[in-house]
Amino acid sequence: MTSPIVHPLTTLPPQLLAVLKEATDQRLQNVLGAIITSRYASSSPDLADFRSTVRDKDVKEDSSVLSDFRNLVPLTDYGAYRPWVAKFFERPCKLSEVENLLAPGLPKYFAVSSSTSGSKPKHFARYIGSTGLMRASEDAVRSSALTGTIAPVFTLSYRDIVDVITASGEVKRIPVCIASSGFLRNCEGWTVETDNTRMASMSEYPFHQNATMDGH
Repeated sequence: MTSPIVHPLTTLPPQLLAVLKEATDQRLQNVLGAIITSRYASSSPDLADFRSTVRDKDVKEDSSVLSDFRNLVPLTDYGAYRPWVAKFFERPCKLSEVENLLAPGLPKYFAVSSSTSGSKPKHFARYIGSTGLMRASEDAVRSSALTGTIAPVFTLSYRDIVDVITASGEVKRIPVCIASSGFLRNCEGWTVETDNTRMASMSEYPFHQNATMDGH
């Protein structure tokens, strides 16, 4: 039996296009409202014109902020964020130096790039909940309509751990791992401190950095 030929859409119907635009604008407004008070947003030279324009606006509610952002914020590459991310990898890493750095609170994990281009790995701070974006993705995974027996294969390994030290000496541990590992850890609420309660075995990462491996 010949499979039907499926042609990809080149344009969206007006109704779907309107829904997509509304959803995109709402997500952008949520992100801007969440990170506008972060240290990066408050002092980055790339956002100077944007900060000046929205100073007296309600960033969380005023829709004109969206056009301000699109018109005034230039495209940036990883180099613009590297000095900020590097603060997390200073030793010791003090909470007073990194809290609310790129978004409210602390990252849940650092996603590390694969370095396929031959350059040094890039680290991306993933904040969960404070911006609303990743939480929506987690909810989509939990509400999946898949049925039957599913046998997913994944790793929970991490390449490093960032220990953030509070003023009282308490240590908050943040894993540095591939994005899928960090995403799954957050979906399930699995912290590195409790890995030994659910793992059949513990081993070291091949690159001689501490890691946790799924033993099942």
